[in-house]
Amino acid sequence: MNSIQKVALYMRLSKEDLDKGNAESESIQNQRMILDEYASSHGWEIYDHYIDEDFSGSDRSRPDFNRMIEDAKNGKFNIVLVKTQSRFARDIKVVEDYIHNLFKEKKIRFVSALEGIDTMRSDSELSSHIHAVFDETQLTLLSQNIRRSFDEKAKRGQFFGSMPPFGYKKDPNNKNHLIVDEDAAPVVRTIFEMAAAGSTYMQIAQHLNSCGYLIPSEYKKQQGYKVNGMYDRHMKIGKWTRDMVRTFISNEVYIGTVVNHKSTVLNFRTKKKGNVPKSEHIKIPNMHEPIIDINLWNTVQKLRQTRRKASSGKDGKKHPLSGKVYCEKCGSKMYKCKSGGISYFRCYRASSTGECDNHKRIRLDMLEETIIDKINETISQYVNQDELSENIVIINRLDKKLESLKNQRFNIEKSLETTRKNLLNLLKSYNDGVVIREIYEQAQNDYMEQQNATKTKLKNIDIKINDVQIKIENQEDKEEILKKYTHIDKLTIPIVQEFIDSIFISEVTKDGQRNITINMAI
Repeated sequence: MNSIQKVALYMRLSKEDLDKGNAESESIQNQRMILDEYASSHGWEIYDHYIDEDFSGSDRSRPDFNRMIEDAKNGKFNIVLVKTQSRFARDIKVVEDYIHNLFKEKKIRFVSALEGIDTMRSDSELSSHIHAVFDETQLTLLSQNIRRSFDEKAKRGQFFGSMPPFGYKKDPNNKNHLIVDEDAAPVVRTIFEMAAAGSTYMQIAQHLNSCGYLIPSEYKKQQGYKVNGMYDRHMKIGKWTRDMVRTFISNEVYIGTVVNHKSTVLNFRTKKKGNVPKSEHIKIPNMHEPIIDINLWNTVQKLRQTRRKASSGKDGKKHPLSGKVYCEKCGSKMYKCKSGGISYFRCYRASSTGECDNHKRIRLDMLEETIIDKINETISQYVNQDELSENIVIINRLDKKLESLKNQRFNIEKSLETTRKNLLNLLKSYNDGVVIREIYEQAQNDYMEQQNATKTKLKNIDIKINDVQIKIENQEDKEEILKKYTHIDKLTIPIVQEFIDSIFISEVTKDGQRNITINMAI
């Protein structure tokens, strides 16, 4: 070790800490004061301060954490100092990878100022392991508490989005409250007023483009927001479209309603989210100043419903092929339209922005005839008893395999949980002086090895389970379809859903021909 002791001071504050009421005790300022004083009292030279705010202790994408790791690999310092080990990481795997592996290799000393962890001491590794187990357990419990807290706030109508809807901005005195953005609100009013006057979505979009109004994504970008997801897709188009307009006139935020619980976090480690069904959304009215009055809103919604029924057909239902037909040239959906009493499918981008050359429509009756022929051809290949019997045998075999895999998974999880409980009991005995350190240390190592092996096993089993489930569903779908149909004369929504995955329509060639690619769902 060099004679000069250069120390890296790492500080972290996450939303977890704010939600748990630790903002004051765990604030960056508080951590910095403690670490600066600790380094000074030990005569260490501070190399740099590494600070991450709003990052979880299980997150490996922390910018300054990763900068510190790179500097460690390059030998920029020989000590890492934190207030507590949980500031460094709440994940056992992260603790192992860096504190007990990388730092050891690079002869970097790890010190937790308030916990007495110092890897220069022989007993420090055990203490670090103990804290890691409890920190990880605490993180799991914390995530559950945060979710409950979030649900309660959602029920109170607080706004949680990182970016406010177009027409609004966040209240500087309350980030969970929306206030009207007077620069953007007139555009919203124009959309609703034109819709109430009978203008089509396309006409409204064209008007907004001719007036030079920025699209929402461009406007938000100019305000300093990071544009991604849906907004990013809009940026690529660069113009107002009828789909943008349609989104606006159905958004209840413009009458003062906050809609929460539209998505939920599926995994607190990866932050992966999933959509929540509309029936489970939480709607709280009168939470902020409306841009649109209720009478204008109701007028537009009535016209919207009328337009939906008119475009869907005589009975108010969608055409069976809606959402299934795509333009082969640009990849956008083709929509149903009517001209001279004849129904067609047409490329949306070609008609809305002119950015696609596939301008020529395709007659609906001709398209339906082609699809019906394809479905009947598929049916004819399977309409025999031998095929049905073989299918039943396959399903039975797959069911047994699925049951076996699920039993394997249950037994593996049960074994790991038993080991974890035994370890915690052993930890209590160790703290009470009943068990010697060597015994607990060996048990801890065994648990870590079992945990790592178990994660790999469970991942492989989950892949196999998912694969078998998909195969079963496919076989069951096939069996059901084979039992129901022998020949079809007309397209219905159930038939299209069962047989058709997607349809791609090409441009018309010079000789007047066009390709129709039908991707079957079975």
